[in-house]
Amino acid sequence: MSTCSKLCIYLTYISSVTITLSQTLNNSTNPKVNCVAEFSHKEFWEKEDFPNPQINIDLCGRHCKKSWICDPNKVLSSQQADELDSIIETVAESGKCSCKNCTSTDGYNIAVALVPSIKASKTSLKDTAAMEFTQFIRVNWNFQKCDNDIVILLSKDDRKVYTEAGTTANKFLTDECIDEVHKNIESDLSDGKYYEILKDMTKQYKIILSIGNCDYISEKRKMTIAAFTVGAVFGTIVFTFSICALIRSRKQGLCQKQLDDEEIAEKEIRNSRPSYHSNNSYDGVTGEDSCNIDKDNNGGTKNNC
Repeated sequence: MSTCSKLCIYLTYISSVTITLSQTLNNSTNPKVNCVAEFSHKEFWEKEDFPNPQINIDLCGRHCKKSWICDPNKVLSSQQADELDSIIETVAESGKCSCKNCTSTDGYNIAVALVPSIKASKTSLKDTAAMEFTQFIRVNWNFQKCDNDIVILLSKDDRKVYTEAGTTANKFLTDECIDEVHKNIESDLSDGKYYEILKDMTKQYKIILSIGNCDYISEKRKMTIAAFTVGAVFGTIVFTFSICALIRSRKQGLCQKQLDDEEIAEKEIRNSRPSYHSNNSYDGVTGEDSCNIDKDNNGGTKNNC
């Protein structure tokens, strides 16, 4: 075999190895390749089996792309999940970091898990089961190295939501602040507005983590209560005046009717009385002949009746 032939074979081999290495590298950096998205029909999820949205991209209902949301049963639409991911990214890129070693883009990490229902032996134990579920996946996902992360769990059929904050995030997003946010979304939770709930919670948590407290929520609630009270008092006053005006109007109508009736009665009485004439005679209403009283020649009176 000539030197040229050996060189050609060698170059061909090198080329094939390069292509293979390139494909392998591409597959590792782009996990979408050969990914088939799967959607779950499970009624319950065990916490140990719940997928990771950054690793198990084919199992989290996000069409084989990395996400901060794991929604294997598709509680949210794809558009809603994309919009929620964008909001979560703004929190992660806020630069607000409480860890010792932070970069300029480090921020608090929020992740969301959605399940159809929480598995518990008794309904009364669902809250405990939700807490354990959320704590487990936060630690298991481990999206932040210094407990700078928050996981929100939403159980669709149970109409329950639970938030677990790492020890670092919990310094600002305290349990009291989490309870305040949960109170604000109770009505939407009962109405099944899951996307609205998660969007509002994420935005509220971003504000709390940014300013370091949740005092504005209680102040906002006080203002709302005050406004409602003023509105209720004003409405009561308007309603009372309306009722009084209506009653007064009806009384005036009744009084006017009574006066009219009395006037009509008086007219009837006047019409029923005898009429006196200038010649001192009178006509009865029965049509009887009148009686004339005349003076006689001696200045006396004479009755002609």
